[in-house]
Amino acid sequence: MKKILSLFAAVLFAGSMMAEVTLDYSAKGYDNNTPLDGVAVEESGVTFTLDKGTGSTKPAYYTAGTGARTYGGNTLTVDAGELTMTSIVFTFTQNNKDYTVDAGSYVKDDKTWTGSAKKVVFTTETGSGHNRIKAITVFLDGEGPTPVVYDTLTVAQAIEATQALDSAASSKQEVYVEGYVVYADPFSPTYSNQTFFMSDDPAVKDSTFEAYGASPKMGDAIMPVADGDKVRAFGFLKKYYDKNKKAFQLELANPKVEVLDTVPGADRRIPETPTLTVAEALEIGGKQASGGVTAEEYKIEGYVSYIDAFFSEDFKNETFYISDDKNGRGKENAFEIYRGKPNTEAEVGLGAKVSIKCKIKNYNGIIENDGSNVPCEVVEASTFVPQMLTVDEAVEIALTVSGNNVPTPDYYVVKGYVNNVTSAYTSKYNNATFTMAQFPNETEGALKAYQANILKADSNNVKTVGAPSSELYVYVMGYLTKYNSAAQIVKGSHVAFVEVPKEDTIHVNVAEAIAAGLELPIEGKSEKVYAVTGFVNIADPFDSGIQTFNMADDATSADENFLALDAEIEVEATVGKKVELVGRLQNTDGVTVMIENGKARIIPGEGIENIVLTEKAQKVAVDGQLFIIRDGKMYNAQGAQVR
Repeated sequence: MKKILSLFAAVLFAGSMMAEVTLDYSAKGYDNNTPLDGVAVEESGVTFTLDKGTGSTKPAYYTAGTGARTYGGNTLTVDAGELTMTSIVFTFTQNNKDYTVDAGSYVKDDKTWTGSAKKVVFTTETGSGHNRIKAITVFLDGEGPTPVVYDTLTVAQAIEATQALDSAASSKQEVYVEGYVVYADPFSPTYSNQTFFMSDDPAVKDSTFEAYGASPKMGDAIMPVADGDKVRAFGFLKKYYDKNKKAFQLELANPKVEVLDTVPGADRRIPETPTLTVAEALEIGGKQASGGVTAEEYKIEGYVSYIDAFFSEDFKNETFYISDDKNGRGKENAFEIYRGKPNTEAEVGLGAKVSIKCKIKNYNGIIENDGSNVPCEVVEASTFVPQMLTVDEAVEIALTVSGNNVPTPDYYVVKGYVNNVTSAYTSKYNNATFTMAQFPNETEGALKAYQANILKADSNNVKTVGAPSSELYVYVMGYLTKYNSAAQIVKGSHVAFVEVPKEDTIHVNVAEAIAAGLELPIEGKSEKVYAVTGFVNIADPFDSGIQTFNMADDATSADENFLALDAEIEVEATVGKKVELVGRLQNTDGVTVMIENGKARIIPGEGIENIVLTEKAQKVAVDGQLFIIRDGKMYNAQGAQVR
C-alpha cells in the first residue's frame, strides 16, 4: 500500500519502523459527499475505522458544529497491531483554518494503547461553522507531535502580513510580534487587560500595530505596560473593516504579552477598584439611562436593609438591598444586590455588612449590580435573629401594619399547619401559595403564605407529588403584610417542612381534657394542641370521613361533657372503640368541653371491637368498668381475658 505522508515531518527510526502514521483524508480523495462509515483503512500497519454518529447525514469525518450543523459524535477505532501507540492527534479544518487536537483527553480506556485495538470517542470543537477532520496521526514508540515553530515578526512585518489577509479575516497560525509600546490605554482592573500600540522604534509613532485587549505579564505577575516598554505579543493576526472609521484595522486580538524590558520609573501599579458608599453608587447609577450599565467596575459596601428573595439552596444566591445605615430597614436609599452569591453560602441576615464588586446598572429606576450570581463578601456577620411566631401572633402583627401590602421592617419565622392550598407547587417558580393555621384542620385565623419558596421536599416528597396538604407542619420565613384586610407573609418566603414539635402537643385522658377545658373562658380555645385518648361512648352516624361523637374514659359511661364535633376520621368510630383526638380544647358553655374539626384515629388492638359478640356473649358493667362474658370466660374492654 502506498505510504501517505504525515502533515508533520515523517521520521524513520531503527528497523525502518515509522515514528508516526497519518490517515490523510484529502490524499485519499474523500469529499463532503463520501461517507466514511465503518470502513477500515490501513496505513503502514495501523488500521483506522471511523464511524459517524447516529442520525448524522454527513460523512463520518465531520464532527458536531453549532445550530443545524449538529452531526453527532463520531467514534474512531485505531488498531496498531503489535506496534505501541503513544499519542493520537486530530487535525481539524474549521472556517478555513487548521487546528490540531491531542486526542488523549478523549480516550475511554487505560490510555496505554499497547497491542489490541483502542477506542477513542471524540466530539465537537465549539465555534461557528463545522469541523472537518483533515487528518488523523498516530505517534508510535514514544514519539510525539513535532513541536510547532511560531514565526517572530517585527512590527513592520506584522503590518505587512495583516494587510495581506482577506477582509475580516484572521491568520491561520499564531505568531509572535516584538516591538515597543508607543501608545498605552489605561489598564482595566475589571478584565485584567490593556490595549496599546506597538512600533519598531520607541521614537517612531506613526507606523504602529495594535495589541487589542492584551494581557501583559512580567514573570508570573500581571502588570500594566507603559510607553517605551519592549514587549513580545503572541496571537492571531487580524484584519477587519471598521464601519465607523471606514478603514481596515490591523491588530493582534486579545494577545498574551510578555514584557521583555521596562522603562525605569514608570508606574506599574494595577489601579484599584474604586470603593463606593451606597449613596455614591446610587448617584452613579442614577446618571445611567434606563437599562444603562457603567463601563467600569466598582466596589460597593453597605449593610443589609431588606431581603427580597431569601437564600436559595438550589442556586446558592440571594437578592437583598444594602444601605449606608447599619440599622436601616427597607429599600429606600438602598442598592439592590440582585442574585448575589455570598461567600458564606448561607443566609445573609439583616444588618450584615456586605461588599460587592460589580458594574452598576439602572434597571427601570432600581440601581443594582449588572448580572446575576455576582460574588459578594460578608464583611461583618448579621446579629439579627428573626422572632418565631405562632400563626395567631403573626396575624395580629400583620393586621396592625398601616397601608396595603406594606411589609413589616423585620422578617419573622411563623410556624403552623398548612390548611388550604390556593395555588399548588410549581417547579417553574419553586413556590406555592397556601394558608396556614395555628392548629390542624382549623379554618379561622388563617395566614396566607403568598408564593412561598419551598426549600426542600418533606418525607412525602412534596416537590414531586404536588401541593402541601393539611397534614403538614411548616416553618415559613418572610415579611408580614396586610393585603385587602387579610394577613399574609409575602413573596420570597422560605418554607421548611418539619415534624410537629412534641412540646406543642399535650397528651391527656378525657378527664384531664375536661378539667383543662373548663379552665378556659366560655368559647375560649386553648393555645396548645391536645391529644385526647379515650373510648367512644355516644356516636352519630359516620359521613364521608367526618363524624361527631362523645368520649369518656369508660366506654359504658353515659356522660356527654366531652364532644368531638365534626372530627376528621378515616373509618367509623363505633361505641366502645378507643380513639385519639387531636385539636384545640374549647369551653363551649362552662359544662361541656369539645374539640371542633379535630383529627381522630382509632387505636388498633384496643377496645371492645376485639370481642366477638354472639348469642352466648353479653356485656356486663362491674364498678363502672365494661366486661364481656362469653363461654364462661370474662374479658375486659381491651379484649384481654381476666377470668
